[in-house]
Amino acid sequence: MLGKLSIDKGLLYFTPRFPFVEGKTYWVEINIKEIHQVNEINIPVRTEQVPPKVTAIYPSSEQWPANQLKFYICFDRTMRFGEAYQYIQLLDENGKKLQAPFLELEQELWNKDQTRLTVWFDPGRIKTMLIPNQEKGTRSMPEKISINYSK
Repeated sequence: MLGKLSIDKGLLYFTPRFPFVEGKTYWVEINIKEIHQVNEINIPVRTEQVPPKVTAIYPSSEQWPANQLKFYICFDRTMRFGEAYQYIQLLDENGKKLQAPFLELEQELWNKDQTRLTVWFDPGRIKTMLIPNQEKGTRSMPEKISINYSK
């Protein structure tokens, strides 16, 4: 796991490059001179009852151009990694869910605090000679976006 080691007042600290994932177990192995130690760390799952709220979506205009490639969703609290695309949908003018409008990256693009998510539209749906466009059609911008994050 990528991260940064630091020492402060004789204590060794590790800051991961990306936050630990809730509900996962990590093993820490320390090999310093004569010290060899392996520790297990369990990251608990939060038990919050109040669902998070979307505080803003950018760009914030009523309509976006058909070639809009990305947008940002801001939340009122730190969000989990790895689950965003399950809860974001794009609806057409009739409220029908569009299939696969987003470029679902393996590593979601959160800011440092995990409160702002960058969502990319699949650019292959815009460019006419690419396979996603030929298989799924051109992605046109619907009049509304529905975001449901209520886990």
